[in-house]
Amino acid sequence: MKKYILSFAILLLAATSSFAQDITITLAGGSTDIAGQIHTTYLTVYGDDMDLVDFDVFNNSGVNKTWVITRRIMNETPGWSNYFCWGAFGQAGNCYDAEPDEYFYSDTVTIVDGNKGLLWTYISAPTTGSALYRYYITSADSSSYEDSVDLQVNAFVGIDELSEKELSIFPNPSSSVLQIKADIIDASLTIADLTGRVHSVQPFNNELSINVAELNDGIYFVTVSNKNGEAKTERVLIHH
Repeated sequence: MKKYILSFAILLLAATSSFAQDITITLAGGSTDIAGQIHTTYLTVYGDDMDLVDFDVFNNSGVNKTWVITRRIMNETPGWSNYFCWGAFGQAGNCYDAEPDEYFYSDTVTIVDGNKGLLWTYISAPTTGSALYRYYITSADSSSYEDSVDLQVNAFVGIDELSEKELSIFPNPSSSVLQIKADIIDASLTIADLTGRVHSVQPFNNELSINVAELNDGIYFVTVSNKNGEAKTERVLIHH
């Protein structure tokens, strides 16, 4: 299998807190442990070599660990492909060409106790569809899986790709009320966070005001979808 080396600088600060688990997996720069869970991301623009989600993998075991990333394709829309990069904090890492095999194994990387590795994920998604990838943190000899994280990718057709209709959301950022407008009727509106958790689903006809004062600070996805399955998604920032 062809492999090429791509140096990438890992610039995020190393975590200084201690964890009960041997392995903690978070979104890059985040603090919530999502090891063993599914992280969902959404696409409305399609193309090649898109940076999807970056994960921090912390070694809290008390000893240095040498790990392999095992990527498993759980399911994938035909014509899609993905690749990833894996390296230790503060060092150059390796990136790997997209491989169609269900399982693909990275080179070994040693993560010093109390430090982290960075797993960068990329995708080529030229069409609508979905995929589910699982990334195992694997022992150096690839004989055992020590933990994992799943990445669910959903790509939707945007309304603006099918017509000249636009989705307008303001103010953005917002601390209290979102004003949402689009020239579309008999639709539904959904607000979801970065984890894929849905916080609101409401009927939508041309415009809607939504109180977001009780949502936590962060990035959310506002999606308007009609009865034909056409959808338009915009990011909004909630900041109090």
